[in-house]
Amino acid sequence: MDTTPMIAAIDHMLEERATLDTTDISLVTAQIAELEQALDKLTSTIEQEGREETAREAAVITEAENELDRLNDCQEALDE
Repeated sequence: MDTTPMIAAIDHMLEERATLDTTDISLVTAQIAELEQALDKLTSTIEQEGREETAREAAVITEAENELDRLNDCQEALDE
């Protein structure tokens, strides 16, 4: 299966992050959920195909995981 659309969707989410209002916990929570869902879809597709991820897929997965860490840190700070 061509994962290009999934990669493009994640890239778009990561680009949107630059303009995300990180003072609104509902927006941060929604972004986390959306990014997690897109990442799960990509990784499950790769696993279902029983193959290793391509270099581009690996890069996007790493970027998304790093962004999820930052968003979770932001969410924790807002919860306090």
